[in-house]
Amino acid sequence: MKDFFDHMVYERLSLSIDKGRVYELNGDTCKVKSLTGTRDYLRCSLTSKVENSMEVLKVIPKIGSVVTVGILKDNAEVLLQTSEVEAVEYTTGTTRLLINKQGYILERDGENLSKCLSDLIDEINKIVIIYGNDINRPSMNAIKKRIQTILK
Repeated sequence: MKDFFDHMVYERLSLSIDKGRVYELNGDTCKVKSLTGTRDYLRCSLTSKVENSMEVLKVIPKIGSVVTVGILKDNAEVLLQTSEVEAVEYTTGTTRLLINKQGYILERDGENLSKCLSDLIDEINKIVIIYGNDINRPSMNAIKKRIQTILK
């Protein structure tokens, strides 16, 4: 009788929700073990993007974190919430921003902001001043290292 009732309620809802624990990450999906039953969610999407969308926000949960999973009528699984975040990635067109505990990665058209700034400092360090004070290369290299601790 319970199964029949669950089936009837599920048919009326466009979304059912379950809580689980992440045990594996696979690109844009994760595997989640239900905390309320014996079911595993093997293809839980980390994004709710529409196919071929140029703008994507992806929240990547930590392995072992407790998550809320939404199950749509077509049995598609999507991550709704996570207790711990490993990284956040936002992509729009050819621009990508990744934030994690190591720092930030900002890329556009295959160019990396950290690499561009490092190249700029390297080129500034090549400047030779004939009259007056020369460029303080140790200071410029210290700035370069500071940038590299923020941007990856």
